Amino acid sequence: MNEYQEETQPKYNILIVDDEQDVLDTIAEALTDLRYKITCELNPVDALKQIETNCYDIVLTDLMMPEIGGMDLVNAIKEKNENTFVIVITGHATINSAIESIHLGVYDYVNKPIDHKKLQNLVFRATENISLQRRNVELQKKNKRILANLSLLIDISKIIYQVSDLQSVFKMVIDTITEYFNLSKSAIFMEDVQTGKFKIVSMNNIETDIEKVEFELAQTINDTRLSKTSESIINIRNNELDIGHVKISVAKNGWLSLHPISFQDQVMGFLMVQSEQEDTFASTEIISMLNILASQTAPMMYSLKFGKQNKPILENDVVYRIRESIEKAREVLCPITFALIRLELNSPSGDSFSYRDMIHTAHSFILNHIEDTFDILWQSQDTALLIMPEVDYFNAEIFCKSLKKMARSEFKAKETGAGLALHYACLGYPEAGNTAQEITDHLWSKILHEMQATKFDRFEEKIAE
Repeated sequence: MNEYQEETQPKYNILIVDDEQDVLDTIAEALTDLRYKITCELNPVDALKQIETNCYDIVLTDLMMPEIGGMDLVNAIKEKNENTFVIVITGHATINSAIESIHLGVYDYVNKPIDHKKLQNLVFRATENISLQRRNVELQKKNKRILANLSLLIDISKIIYQVSDLQSVFKMVIDTITEYFNLSKSAIFMEDVQTGKFKIVSMNNIETDIEKVEFELAQTINDTRLSKTSESIINIRNNELDIGHVKISVAKNGWLSLHPISFQDQVMGFLMVQSEQEDTFASTEIISMLNILASQTAPMMYSLKFGKQNKPILENDVVYRIRESIEKAREVLCPITFALIRLELNSPSGDSFSYRDMIHTAHSFILNHIEDTFDILWQSQDTALLIMPEVDYFNAEIFCKSLKKMARSEFKAKETGAGLALHYACLGYPEAGNTAQEITDHLWSKILHEMQATKFDRFEEKIAE
């Protein structure tokens, strides 16, 4: 037995069987390729033993040999592995032998004397078919794994939705990553609404240096900009994390993957997985499953994080909208101003139908008088956040003051004597604060002060009368 071994790991095992040494040498020479591991056998009896103990992707065998014929070998090969591609070598093929070979599943013939180019093309076509078969098998296995994992994630989600506290949800998510995805280092980052930074709230086996990591949604980490919609893969190199130009030393290089936990387009946090393998990271299949896990648990996390706070959920919407608007302004290096608008409706009759009409009319009035580039978010029927991109604080004040004046003079309701007073508070970024929560708090403080001052002025006017 002679073996022609190549330097790299071959992809296809090929057995050549012929009772003529020069034929074996010719075929082996023609198939010199790093992808092939060639085994040659002069004796068909020894070849039969090879077939019984080894797996071959392709077998090239002479049709006419002593002791054991080529057809006997073909039959043995197909009994061992019906997917093996068999190519028959012959100098005098007959119709009967051809028909018999086809019935036994022979892939093709090659005639003596052997043409190197034709043989190479024939074997190449066979390897292409083998490659397709392998991909099909792998795809079927992958689909089975994905279905199993999806079924598992659905079952886990059902359990999570029965949990009544946030820490228990965090623990279940971390346990799922550890036990079912076999990822030993993981953590959950959630946003601190007060600071606008994402911090670790739950973890497993994360190194001490990583525990201290904090970041904002708009920041880049090691030249990777965080995505709001899909995973962010971060390469840790030179034992360092560069977060918004703040450098943090870490003990080991490797990778981090951050998977956004978002609900209603609001990113509340991230699932994080750490790997200390510098060359490889988790498969795309695992990455996809982690994204699904993050999206499935997001609604429950949102409900438990915000639904039980004293502040209404709508107020948290304002914080997120301000934060996202600031990020966009940073990207284009333009100013942005926010205005909190409060409507004060006056109905002489106090009738509920009159108020309903006034609210509808007031909303339409505001929408008809603001710029198309502005964005408005109603917190309640009488309170709205006005987002004014590319408008500085000075021009925003002029606009809101004009809108207030028009509301007093031009607002028309069905009820005679009904009127609209508009209160507002403007703040520009970054003058008013560095975080969305700071801007929200300052807006509320400013508008309440303005409304109180207006009431005091009216009181003074009545005394003067």
